[in-house]
Amino acid sequence: MNNSIKYFVFSVSALSLCYVAFPAFGQTQFQNLNFEKPIKPLVMDDLGEVATSDAVPGWTVYNSGGGHAQRMIFDTVSLGEPRVSLQSSVSPWGPPIQGQYSVLLQANTFGLTTTAIGQVGQIPANAMSLRFYGRMSLEVTFEGQPLSLIQTGTGLAYDVIGADVSAFAGQTGELRFTSANIPVSTFIFLDAIRFSPAAIPEPGICALLTLGALGLGWHTRHVRPRRKAVNTQP
Repeated sequence: MNNSIKYFVFSVSALSLCYVAFPAFGQTQFQNLNFEKPIKPLVMDDLGEVATSDAVPGWTVYNSGGGHAQRMIFDTVSLGEPRVSLQSSVSPWGPPIQGQYSVLLQANTFGLTTTAIGQVGQIPANAMSLRFYGRMSLEVTFEGQPLSLIQTGTGLAYDVIGADVSAFAGQTGELRFTSANIPVSTFIFLDAIRFSPAAIPEPGICALLTLGALGLGWHTRHVRPRRKAVNTQP
């Protein structure tokens, strides 16, 4: 075996060893952003809780003290304690925003203690914006930096929200959603998180587009085409 062949075999062996020794290297993409990939079956204990790692793979759930919650509520809600829960399509507390599952962030009865859910990943290099369904009262951060939220629409029981993440494109860090710290009890459903290569319109543009759509609807409904007069004389 000549030196060239030996060098090639050594190089391939070294690369293979690296992939075996560091299987997670480069695997930093966000996952399960729509909460549709629980590890089934979700086995509940006597408290109606399931393993967090099974309910929301890839995510970390934070309790009111900031620690990691190893278990979370499934298809029910807390009666006062701030908790994060997974709600399915058969939950008596309301259907998911979309698909079969949504996450529910619940502050305590007085709204003064928050809870959160987060995930570490890499924002795509071409990402201009973050989009999700939730409420404008949510606090959203990337690696501790607050994101400025813009409401781009409204659903039946949620807001359509966007945020500019162009400054973080290609970076790896934790994306975290925190329940509102306001003096009322809060139930916030969260779903359909995604990154987009499209920029978020400025708030003024969103308002103009909304007014334009409303105006077009009013015009279509109230303005009728004129009929031509018919000459009945011979």
